[in-house]
Amino acid sequence: MTFLYFYRHFSLSHSPLNRILECDILNKNKAKILIEKYKIPTTVNLNYSYPVKPRRYREYVGDILPDAVKFVLEGKGYTVRLNRAFVNGVDLKTFHENNLIMVGEIFNLWKHSHINSLRAQGYIRNLCQYDCKRIIICSLTETFESRWFRDLDIISLGYQLLPETFYRFFEKKGETDDRKMLTSDTLQHIDSLITEYLENNNLLAYNYIHY
Repeated sequence: MTFLYFYRHFSLSHSPLNRILECDILNKNKAKILIEKYKIPTTVNLNYSYPVKPRRYREYVGDILPDAVKFVLEGKGYTVRLNRAFVNGVDLKTFHENNLIMVGEIFNLWKHSHINSLRAQGYIRNLCQYDCKRIIICSLTETFESRWFRDLDIISLGYQLLPETFYRFFEKKGETDDRKMLTSDTLQHIDSLITEYLENNNLLAYNYIHY
């Protein structure tokens, strides 16, 4: 191998464009893995209220939005720690270069579910333990009283995020208002909401994700 060949090969393989392309492919593959993870077998009995047993339904629906948020933030170069549903403490901790920059609570409720004042107070107590950006990431703002969180930043998707198989179940029941399935498009939408928030608060690490 000549020096010139080595130099050209090294320069191309380590160029910013090549790194972006490699990151693009990696993130697309990770997005596919995340989407496939939530293709869960469901019941075909439309007389049931849920596509799986209620407890499993709550677990999957409670996990899918935090997983999507984690995917987006990690794609931008952050380190993310999640507290899974039904575990005490904040749902989301976001680090940049070992510094905690943001904590959050994540709600993925449908319009017929509501957070009461007692639960809201618990979320506020969790968030107020931290001296950094504190955020609520939610499906729909109408699932709680916004005045309870008036001192916190809120990102609202405008819909409940569901696994594709869950969405298809509710689609057959005619219950898809304010619901969307996890796809590359919804990941991109969540990405755009989070990017806008990070930019507005000077927190963006300038690592962009593509789907």
